[in-house]
Amino acid sequence: MKRIVLVLLACTSLLTAQTRKPASSKLISVKVTGSTRYTPDQIIAATGLKLGQIVNDEDFKGVSQHLGETGAFSDVAYTFEFNAEGIRLALQVKDTNPFVPVRFENFVWLTDQELADKLRTREPLFQGQLPVGGDLAD
Repeated sequence: MKRIVLVLLACTSLLTAQTRKPASSKLISVKVTGSTRYTPDQIIAATGLKLGQIVNDEDFKGVSQHLGETGAFSDVAYTFEFNAEGIRLALQVKDTNPFVPVRFENFVWLTDQELADKLRTREPLFQGQLPVGGDLAD
């Protein structure tokens, strides 16, 4: 009987461990490699992550998915490491091709340059060209 109780307690503790939330900590750095089209700052801005923000692996999965869905990258991977100060995130991306030029038509209240400038402030990955796939154009 004691053995059955011990086995049940062990199983319960395993289930509890599996349902815990991922470890969260303060984001202390983000390093981006692999892109020749975008600067690391543009990619970091596109992630929406801010240094000092509390993050976990689920946040990184979401960032990776978001960057992939833009169509700007054919491959997005990440690694992270914990230390006493917080989490260091490393993003590895691979640019996709082809990109096509953007043309604006029938925007009479803004010049093409004004419109492009506004788009750049809203979408850090916008550079006057868009990938043929993905949701960056949205």
